[in-house]
Amino acid sequence: MPIYTGITIGPIDRTIENARFTRELWASSYFFSYLMHQLALKLSALSDCQVILPYLDRPAPDDAPLVEAGPPVEAEPMAKTGAGLYPDRIILHHTGAAPDIQSIRNAAKEVIKGVAAKIALHLKHHQEQSAPSQDEVQKQLFQFLQLNAQQVDIPSGQNVILTISPFLDAIELAPKMPDIAPASNHLAHFFNLVNARTKKDTSFLIQDGFGQGKRFDSLIEIAARELRDSKPTVFDDLIAKHFKAANIGDDQAEAELIADLEASFGDKFLHLHKHLAIVHADGDYLGKVLECIGEEPGQIEVFSKFMFNFAQDAAQLISSYGGVPVYIGGDDLFFMAPVRRIASDDAGKKTPGTSPHLFKLLDVLDKKFQEHYEKFRQNYPQQLKKLEEQPALSFGVSIAHYKTPLYESIRMSRDALKAAKKATDKHTLALRLGTHSGRMLSIELPMGNHPPLWESFLHTLSEYLVIGNKGDEASFGNALARRLVLLDPLFEYMRYQREWSLRLVFENLIKQNAQFLGQGQAFIQYLELLYSEECRKVYPKLQPSALVLALVRLIHFYNRSNQR
Repeated sequence: MPIYTGITIGPIDRTIENARFTRELWASSYFFSYLMHQLALKLSALSDCQVILPYLDRPAPDDAPLVEAGPPVEAEPMAKTGAGLYPDRIILHHTGAAPDIQSIRNAAKEVIKGVAAKIALHLKHHQEQSAPSQDEVQKQLFQFLQLNAQQVDIPSGQNVILTISPFLDAIELAPKMPDIAPASNHLAHFFNLVNARTKKDTSFLIQDGFGQGKRFDSLIEIAARELRDSKPTVFDDLIAKHFKAANIGDDQAEAELIADLEASFGDKFLHLHKHLAIVHADGDYLGKVLECIGEEPGQIEVFSKFMFNFAQDAAQLISSYGGVPVYIGGDDLFFMAPVRRIASDDAGKKTPGTSPHLFKLLDVLDKKFQEHYEKFRQNYPQQLKKLEEQPALSFGVSIAHYKTPLYESIRMSRDALKAAKKATDKHTLALRLGTHSGRMLSIELPMGNHPPLWESFLHTLSEYLVIGNKGDEASFGNALARRLVLLDPLFEYMRYQREWSLRLVFENLIKQNAQFLGQGQAFIQYLELLYSEECRKVYPKLQPSALVLALVRLIHFYNRSNQR
């Protein structure tokens, strides 16, 4: 009977939720991905031991140097985006008769010792007299990290991932050790100093994630990426001038930075540039795919490669848009991004881009995932032919003001993803848009194309993306929203009795906002689709009025000037 070992690491969520700044958020996530990558490489060099999850893009050399100082062990060269590509689990297939568990323990200890040495060295450069020793860091890592393994005999005919995952889930739910006191938390101090430079370079995590000479961007740098596109030197000088605001969170320095951005960029500096999007995504129906493809280690490795290849492409797409991948582990995505990025030069001339706003980026990621799945499916045409559901991505999105604590934004995004996964049809986007005043927009939007509700939503939002900042966007949003609420009972009646006449009502509503007639047809088509018989049959629980109001408020948000 084949023997497998599953390995899991933690505490990931708890560590991430302690992050106060974007650099700490990234470092606390990338740290675990880095550890698991190093451990997977080390284990792949053991005899009679095959790593089937995660996919390793090249075998490790027999003498992979994981504990010596210097650059970490890397896979084949690829563009570095800062994305942690390796999940919190490793699955090993033991090809020998008796797996050597002690060898696995020794490999884990060596990796942790090597990482402790690098952390201690970085802290020594920046904390001088108060810096902990390598032994102190190592002792704390052994105390803090929850690195556990479960060995399982899996009968023939059972899928490895589906069989071993419940055991690892149970381990992760076991009672946890108490937190380390903040004053002596060497790992937390390292995360805070992850950007700090020595004479040679930044920390080993930054070098591994981004390359030499880089650092992790602050919140305002991510949120206002669009402004930098038009005046990069001006923007960079302001960030350097207000270093405390960008990197330490000084309230007065933040206010001065915002004032200088307003003065330097004028009406190009919008309300949305003070908001950051945090996105979680997860694949739908992949468990059913695993049930279909079989149980052989080679088949699981093909699945792992499909996940890894998509993760690489997703990281590139997010980075190209201006977002920052935090963790991209196959179908499991976690990243930060600006809510809009329409690149323009000093003259205001727009330059073409793949994704001018966040929702278009999510659409591109979803389509890229389905593209990779189609390639993977060709390996198992008969097995996957019987699969009724098409795998796709569901998204949980939080958009929050820059003063909102990061842990709140992360929780909102996670909760939104849970809501999306609970939707009847899955393949759903759940949005939580919060403002500094405390107002919250919560909506779940189906992303399927039959009927093409998602495509119509994207098209309409893009049409109204830039109205102009003369106050008109406020009257549009408020006036139309009020009318929609008042007329919703009429829409519902006409939806069932006189669907043919709905268009006349919609056209009249748009005409009352004459300045938007140029984009009015897109909005009318979206309204017609929402209240159509086809949409009612496919999405019987859908509330059209809620989705219309959501779109109106998004249009208002995307075009609101900073002065209001």
